[in-house]
Amino acid sequence: AYIVRGGFKYVRPDERLHERIFDFSFEGEFVASYAAARNSCPAPLDICALEESALAVIRMGEHLSFFQQTVGGQTYVRKFVDILAYRHLQLALSLACTTPMERYLGLKARFPGIFDRVSLREIASYVGVRPETLSRMRTSLLGRDTAGGGVS
Repeated sequence: AYIVRGGFKYVRPDERLHERIFDFSFEGEFVASYAAARNSCPAPLDICALEESALAVIRMGEHLSFFQQTVGGQTYVRKFVDILAYRHLQLALSLACTTPMERYLGLKARFPGIFDRVSLREIASYVGVRPETLSRMRTSLLGRDTAGGGVS
């Protein structure tokens, strides 16, 4: 589905059944578990609304033949799958190769207004730290920005 208004989180419980957030999607992005729907298997993540949202939804079963039989439909599906694959690659690399501080700064750059829409607990889950650690990271950044003349 295409997000017209609102936001979503991709979540999965960890071994202690605490919610672990893997990604966020907001206006102008897609939210989907495309591979699971396409392959008729359970989705590996739950997708939960963060706020009241409006979606433009295309149901797989109803439109699959159209997409397969038209050049425009095939092009659309390829572009959609490319976007999803690239985002999943970005997430995998982020989890494997970046620090929590880098993930925090990347999230802040990608969604500048996220702090008005998502709790700090949820941001801490995405970054991969406890809320107390996120608070210390933010305090450290604020002190660094203030010393440099800027404000975070």
